[in-house]
Amino acid sequence: MKASHLLIVTGSLAALSLSFYVTKFSHIEDVALPSNDTLPSTDIAKSSYQANDYGGGIAPTLAALKEEVSLLKAEFSTLKKSSIGSSGLKKEFFRLKEEVAALHQKVGNTSAMSEYYNNTEDVADSPGEMALTEQDIVAATQRQAYEDHKQMEVIDSVFLSENIDYQWSAQTSDLIAQNLENSEQIKTDLESLECRATLCRVEVNHHDASIAEEFELQFPLQVGEALPQINYLYEPQDDGSVSVVMYLARDGYDLPQVIQ
Repeated sequence: MKASHLLIVTGSLAALSLSFYVTKFSHIEDVALPSNDTLPSTDIAKSSYQANDYGGGIAPTLAALKEEVSLLKAEFSTLKKSSIGSSGLKKEFFRLKEEVAALHQKVGNTSAMSEYYNNTEDVADSPGEMALTEQDIVAATQRQAYEDHKQMEVIDSVFLSENIDYQWSAQTSDLIAQNLENSEQIKTDLESLECRATLCRVEVNHHDASIAEEFELQFPLQVGEALPQINYLYEPQDDGSVSVVMYLARDGYDLPQVIQ
């Protein structure tokens, strides 16, 4: 008769004390069991708990839970190799199987909770902080809009002060108009077009914002060789359309800039 087997499992969630004797013979009839045909009961005590902020409770550490699962798996494997013909050993076998499954679930829940709190720990907790962030965004947007309008005012002032280079003006105006009219991918309404000596002013209207975005990507490719610098100012309309004013600079010249 071989020696008995004793296993004490200690985990983060619970310290499981499992005491039982497995006697292995060549015949199952030789197995001696306690008179009540059951194994000693399992005592469960709290151990290795970690304080946290999840509602003021306590939760097991993920590493300890994983260790507990590993130990229970080892015990589970030992029982599988033993004779389990008796009802007592069968009960112990299936009890351990259920505990391993339950601990797997706890490990999964702890992992998900840990990931959630790690991903949200940098989020502002108080409404005041979140409101301040929104105010900053609104302020930055308003500041950018002001700077854009200021830039357009400077360009417009220079544009109006220019004399007209009639030859360049005619050629460049035709180039812009042809590209707007011949575009098969983007349908844009031309509202106004004027070129002077080094600058052109173009106003167009798009039926929606998506067309305006596509226009900004494609139009510079069509006229970029003659007019490499473009400044846009967008004005959304109540009907969903978008009016766009563009200033384009002649090759070899720069768009006027706001003097700081």
